[in-house]
Amino acid sequence: MNSEIPSAAPGGVSVEQALRVALALHRDGELADAGKLYRRILETFPEQPDALHFLGLLARQEGRRDEAIDLMRRAIAAAPDYASAYTNLGNLLCEGGDLEGARRSLLRALELAPDDPRVLNNLGNLERALGRTDKALEAFERAARLAPDFALPYENLGKHYYRIGDIVRAHDYFCSAVVHDPSLCYSKQFMGMALAHLGRLDDARTYYLDWIEAEPEDPIPRHLLTTVSEDLMRERAADGYVRAVFDTFASTFEVHLQRLHYRAPELVIAALRADGVEPVAQLDILDAGCGTGLCGPLLRPFARRLDGVDLSPGMLEKARAAGHYDELAEAELTAFIAHKPARYDVIACADTLCYFGDLGPVAKAGSSALRAQGRFAFSVERAEAADAPLGYCIRHSGRYAHTEEYLREVLAREGLQVRAMAAQMLRMEAGTPVNGLIVVAAPMAGA
Repeated sequence: MNSEIPSAAPGGVSVEQALRVALALHRDGELADAGKLYRRILETFPEQPDALHFLGLLARQEGRRDEAIDLMRRAIAAAPDYASAYTNLGNLLCEGGDLEGARRSLLRALELAPDDPRVLNNLGNLERALGRTDKALEAFERAARLAPDFALPYENLGKHYYRIGDIVRAHDYFCSAVVHDPSLCYSKQFMGMALAHLGRLDDARTYYLDWIEAEPEDPIPRHLLTTVSEDLMRERAADGYVRAVFDTFASTFEVHLQRLHYRAPELVIAALRADGVEPVAQLDILDAGCGTGLCGPLLRPFARRLDGVDLSPGMLEKARAAGHYDELAEAELTAFIAHKPARYDVIACADTLCYFGDLGPVAKAGSSALRAQGRFAFSVERAEAADAPLGYCIRHSGRYAHTEEYLREVLAREGLQVRAMAAQMLRMEAGTPVNGLIVVAAPMAGA
């Protein structure tokens, strides 16, 4: 804690004692009581830096980012050498998209605490988000040297080498991360995926089975096991897997996608425009699998009403904060759509159907939910027929890919006519492009 602590709080208890109680409540998850105690301290000492700082952290936990940023800035104003407040302000600004502001804050934290590996790790993430790869690697490597038992720099180095396709080096770093912190789900899943990419399928199967034995309730290894076991492939990813993966990524999802040159939302909306759908704010639209709401600002100009549905409450919280939607629902999208007969003029689905193998149920639901002149626009990852005898296959990433022939067949079977289908590069992964298909379909006349 900061050393500038006044001597007494209300009731004769010292501020230091009151802060200790508040922090204990905070650590135990008693956020309401902790918040009351932080505020009570601030009633007597309005610029007490620790109370401001920790109340800011609490506000961040409860999703009030703007309030959290204001509290961090007040803590810094009260204690200009408060390195932790600069660090957390940087994290908050990064989450809000102010990357340059975040960098300035983290650099100041590093001036105050030059050997703090956590500051270096956070700065590395910032530099990477800004495209300064060399500086990011320098920060991660220095953090690892300063704190060899600190897992996150190894994980971030693993992410870098995985993205550029150096799978052997990525695997080594993910192993180091998991050794030092077995709770790191990102490293655990990517360590298995790296084994699969290296062709070590037996090792990947053993790895996932050991993970399942250790954590039988975790849906992630159960799903990833199906990617290296043909006899276990399912028709779609389980809801629990999708929810777990996207809740994990919610706070950094958009920055993560920027690094992958992610293009699916723009491609889906461009396909709608090319098919004659105009942004005249007269359509009822569903963003199916809306995630954090990346499609929201792109769809809003077309929409009289814009709804969103997603399985991940963490993602929906981000989408709600963006303010583009009239209604957001936490639900499995096929079931949600199936209960909306003739409700929508457009259903847009960007980078969501890659978690479905069999598209029959969602195509049937979409067909029933569209009005006569409606459009179903979506992206999928593209498979070649030789790799997908069922018309779809599951990849080591845990996502499904579909053939063009399968899409045409399943859409026609469910009363949808393909109006446009174009091959596009969706993003980069493991140093290679992920090729996809952008599809616009409409109800068949008389269907």
